[in-house]
Amino acid sequence: MERCTIIAVNDEDDWELMEAGEALFDASGINLGRNEPITHVCVEGDVVLAALASSLAIEGDPPTSTFSVAVSPTARRAGIARKLIAEYMDDVRAQVSEYGAPGLELVAWVVNPHMVPLLERLGFDSDCAEWSPDCPHFRRWL
Repeated sequence: MERCTIIAVNDEDDWELMEAGEALFDASGINLGRNEPITHVCVEGDVVLAALASSLAIEGDPPTSTFSVAVSPTARRAGIARKLIAEYMDDVRAQVSEYGAPGLELVAWVVNPHMVPLLERLGFDSDCAEWSPDCPHFRRWL
């Protein structure tokens, strides 16, 4: 899990990281929502091994943050997605606290079914009895 370093991406300064993250999503066949920019990357040297895209609607009812994760095929099954999601959840907790919101619903859009056990271990539940391409959302209250 120490294979890479997590960086919270600043959309004003980190264009190269954002573009590399977007390229990783494209290569993985995962479409990003237009309001879901790359917010976190996991880098090893100058190579982006994984990226997390998310959106935050703190003023929503309930406040909600959606996210998706893409990991390079060469870096899968190494704990990188877990590391990215944990960092993202810590950042969201801090934002929720800063805004004084009572909590927030996290919504993961799952394209790869290998993410299901990881999300379940992190306390997420499926919208349906089980994951399918027609029912890709997993939720958790934070």
